Amino acid sequence: MEQALNPDLQLTEARRLGRSGEPAAALRVARQVAELTTEDATRLAALLRVAWHSLQLGEANAGLAAAVAARRLAEELGNADRRAAAHSLAAWLLLELGLTDEAYLEADTAVAMAEADGAPLTLAHALNSKGMALLYSQHADLAEQHFRWAVKVAGEVEDASALSLFLSNLAYALADLADGRERAGDPEEAKKHRNLAVDLGIEAVDTARSCGDGWMLRLALTNTVEYLGLQGQLEMARALLLQWPQTPGTPGIRETVHHLYTDGELRMREGDLEGARRMCSEAFDLAEASGHTDHQMNCLRRLAEIAERAGDLATALYNFKRYHDSYRRNEGEQARRRAQAAQIHFESQHHRAEAERLAAEVLRDPLTGIANRRALEQQLQAVAGEPHSIAIVDIDHFKAINDNHSHMLGDEVLRQVSRLLDGVPASLAARLGGEEFALLFSGNDRNDREACEAVRREIADYPWSRLAPGLAVTVSIGLAAAEANAPEPALARADRRLYAAKSAGRNRVVADDAVSEARAIAHRAQRSPRYAA
Repeated sequence: MEQALNPDLQLTEARRLGRSGEPAAALRVARQVAELTTEDATRLAALLRVAWHSLQLGEANAGLAAAVAARRLAEELGNADRRAAAHSLAAWLLLELGLTDEAYLEADTAVAMAEADGAPLTLAHALNSKGMALLYSQHADLAEQHFRWAVKVAGEVEDASALSLFLSNLAYALADLADGRERAGDPEEAKKHRNLAVDLGIEAVDTARSCGDGWMLRLALTNTVEYLGLQGQLEMARALLLQWPQTPGTPGIRETVHHLYTDGELRMREGDLEGARRMCSEAFDLAEASGHTDHQMNCLRRLAEIAERAGDLATALYNFKRYHDSYRRNEGEQARRRAQAAQIHFESQHHRAEAERLAAEVLRDPLTGIANRRALEQQLQAVAGEPHSIAIVDIDHFKAINDNHSHMLGDEVLRQVSRLLDGVPASLAARLGGEEFALLFSGNDRNDREACEAVRREIADYPWSRLAPGLAVTVSIGLAAAEANAPEPALARADRRLYAAKSAGRNRVVADDAVSEARAIAHRAQRSPRYAA
């Protein structure tokens, strides 16, 4: 029988494949682990890999679904670092789908979480995603700052693959700034920024080559060739592009199309119009076969420009019309992708809000709206070993209120008592059930006895006759402080003191065992013989 592979080893292999230029193979392995593993932590790691490798291959919707699933799982596991990573990936995938505003919010959340609880590399990726969101939002200057910060962090943790990515994106931001300077009529500044983009692009190429990341090397090469072409450094651009076929790993369709039309554009600048037409035509055929309308559009635009330069205006017009048709199809495809992405994104937001609502309901008493016994138990666990005290509050003669008036009025009494208790300066006011409540006081300076006496008087003095003529309501309270060497917990002592308060005549606070016993004995001595045992 074939032995099952170790999921952790499979994930290690997926990471190796992804960083050696084989994102498609890495995606297959990561998906298998995500589907088959029974360990939540392993599934979380696998989902994050699926999201990243889907992004590398241009499968944005599938990647976003994986990132959203990873985010939910990270929330359930309480893993803040992986949750930040999921937000970061979701942001970039939303950008791929044209949801810029939503992407920025995701990226901003990722940065805030990573700064608070994330690992340095998680923070660097979050900064990179936020930089991309800013770049897509036409804020290249702010994007540059975020990319520089990401580069600094990645350099400190010595992750060459991540560093290459961030350098490449920083170069992209500077190239975008150069375009802006040129439109503003400042060619000198534009040239300066493009030269910086070229320098950073070459650094990204060298860094990717040093770690053998074929996917990142291909991306850095094609981007840098474009910057060099715009600067007129055609020989250097050609020398770099000749390195593309020798990169490690197997290029995906998206990478191959990008390489072909980059080659075509460079040939056009070199004056080889026939070679340029051939490269862009091959790129278009591949993009059309794979259904990538955005790439088809890029290829047709270049084919139209090549024909125009060749003086073939009829072919230029024909390709421009095809470009226009492709543009319309691309808009439709993008709208469909955005709708799918928005559904995934907003369903996630709805599920999160619903989960938070249900979690809050689980800890709330439905009748009164204050905390319930479960919430009190959670708080008691939280303050275990710390100074605190607990008061048990019971409405006196509550059965008589229900019997003499109505259960509806009894419910209103419970709600009003809850409101008064909720105003006490305590850590928590909770309804334990029936007519019994609790107050939790934490910290050294609690003033718990004074607070209990104050709320007892407030309840007794409340104008209950507004609810029903002749109605009066009082409460009895047992109070106990947590003690390190006490033979029983504070809650049990508070409950015993509540019984003592009832036995001593009700409408009082008992906070001392000796006092409570003396009062109970005195009260029993005064009672009528017919109540004696």
